[in-house]
Amino acid sequence: MAQAVHFRAVPFPSKHPCLYPVRHLAQVVPTSSKHSQEVASPKPLGILLTLLKSTLAGVLATVGSKGLGDMLSPLAATFTKKPGEGHSIASPFLIRSICLALLVSPPAKAQQKSPPPHQVSQIEVYESSEDLHETLQEKPALTFAAARAPYLTITVDDSVKYQQIDGFGVALTDSSAWLISQKLTAPQRHELLQMLFDHKKGIGLSMLRQPMGASDFALKGYTYNDMPQGQTDPDMKHFSIDHDREQIVPILREVLALNPYLKIIGSPWSPPGWMKTSGSMIQGTLLPSAYAPLAKYFVRYIQAYEASGVPIFAVTPEAS
Repeated sequence: MAQAVHFRAVPFPSKHPCLYPVRHLAQVVPTSSKHSQEVASPKPLGILLTLLKSTLAGVLATVGSKGLGDMLSPLAATFTKKPGEGHSIASPFLIRSICLALLVSPPAKAQQKSPPPHQVSQIEVYESSEDLHETLQEKPALTFAAARAPYLTITVDDSVKYQQIDGFGVALTDSSAWLISQKLTAPQRHELLQMLFDHKKGIGLSMLRQPMGASDFALKGYTYNDMPQGQTDPDMKHFSIDHDREQIVPILREVLALNPYLKIIGSPWSPPGWMKTSGSMIQGTLLPSAYAPLAKYFVRYIQAYEASGVPIFAVTPEAS
């Protein structure tokens, strides 16, 4: 009886990107009078080369081993020829050597494509200066690492206190008030406002920046003292917040019922057009003659809102 040596490639999780384990299987092959005991059966050798070609070609093709199939084809022809065809059949020792060399010697390109696990990618940095003195200038690359760069480290010291934060919130614009009042039912509206402003059942927003008149999100452009073209009203005789009484003020009252500590900040997107050089809410600057009328405009706004049950915490000269 002659003993033939078989090698079988079996995939398994390996740290090496191209290494597959090889199991040594003993197989008993009937002795033939035409072969010596050192000669292995050509059939298992052909299977071996087929396995090598299919397995290694699939693995090494991903790392650029060009022509692996062409390299193995002559070997397959040599190994599978019979003794009488001019070539000797390889010995089991030679087969083991070839398999070992192929499996433990991945191409250099594969080694280059597989960086060490601890290696991290670099972060490319491009900067532009505020005055565009530098535009997309490449800077030294950064990497994530255990060591911290001082100029990239934010240190929080809760023992040092500065300005107090008054709150976080949103803006109730003319368009959002219309949607809330017109597109939601009363239960839906209450649930929404509860989710926004209630400290226990919602996120507890504590501040509102309330537009004084129309903002970018309004059904139309308006202020609290619009006058016909060419007319003025420095004494605020025509001042009115009637537009806000329809939807904005009722919603603000409902919000204050949920959160009595809500702070409302009034911010105008524009003074009335007759106070500006453009004669319109669009473009233009405030006329010097309108400084005193604008101050009265703010006072009347605060008084009118407070009289409607909506106290104003603060105002800003303009929205910014």
